This record gives sequence, structure tokens and C-alpha cells, in this order.
Amino acid sequence: MRYFFISDVHGEFDDMIRALNEAGFDMNNDTLVSLGDPFDRGPDSKKVLNYMLRCPHRIFVWGNHDYRLSLLTYYQWLFREADRDNGVWQTIKSFDPDCTNHYDGLMALNENMMLRRYFNECVFAVRWSNLIAVHAWVPAGDIDKASLNDWSMAIWANTEDKIAQEEFPDRKIIFGHWHAWRLRLNA
Repeated sequence: MRYFFISDVHGEFDDMIRALNEAGFDMNNDTLVSLGDPFDRGPDSKKVLNYMLRCPHRIFVWGNHDYRLSLLTYYQWLFREADRDNGVWQTIKSFDPDCTNHYDGLMALNENMMLRRYFNECVFAVRWSNLIAVHAWVPAGDIDKASLNDWSMAIWANTEDKIAQEEFPDRKIIFGHWHAWRLRLNA
């Protein structure tokens, strides 16, 4: 079985499908590993999620946008203008085009079974013998002893700073996050 890693799709369903097709992804025989952030900004968060959940072999790693969205669905009063700027409103509209306000939209997302299923499957990291897969970075020290707070900070990490500081663990790390495109330009 092959593993295909995607990250930061941000509701861009067509781009995700195009990339997976070009890479030769076979939904029935390969494992899709999402390194977080399938939601926000793009128009098709619901379509992205539906596709990912249809994959019989899948692994979901928390991204900063997913984690924040999961908190907002339970604690709607935490919604800030930054959440609107980061794409939460686009996610709400993707699931409910007729929604008129973020509070009602977040309440509806809280009851969405497809979204609940996704959140319940998310993990902060996936580890193999020589590889760790995360959204942005790993907490400092022993990751087996990292707290929920340590992990919730790691999903927001500035990956470029971590690499510049050579904070690699003994294993290779694969990650997504919003800094990854800039790293590719410098490679």
C-alpha cells in the first residue's frame, strides 16, 4: 500500500483532485494522509471532506484551521474577526449556502455528523519507524509526553524558524502548513 500526503487543501476541491490524479492516487488501494487544513478559504470544504471520508484507507492529522474550527463549533462565542479572515465563513457557507450568520453556522457545523466524524479521527501526529507526519511541527522534548497544549501550539508553529534552528528529532519529519510553499521555492 502506498501513502499519499496532502496538506492545506483549504476548500480547493478541484485542485486537490487534480493533484491526486496526477500523482496516481488510487482511492481503493492507497492511503490518503491529510496533514491538516482541508477547510477554510476555498469554496468547497464540504466536497473536500466528503471525498476524504470516502477513502477507505485514510489518516487525518490536525491542522491549525481544523483545530480552531472544532473549538468554534463547541464555543461559538470564541469567534473573532480573525476567524472570518482565515476562512471560517467560507467553510460555513460551503456546508450551508443559505446561512446568514456565523453563530447559526457554527451551531449547525457542531451537529454535522460528517464533520464530527472527521474531528474524531484527527490525531496530532502519525509515526512510523523513520518518519513523523504532522501539520506544522512537533512539540519540543519527548513527544510521547507532550500535553494537549504542547500539541495545540505545535500546529501553529513557524516551520521556517524551526528548520532554521535545526530542531529536527531523530526521525524525518513531513509537514504541511502555510510556510511549506516558501520552503519549496528555496529548495
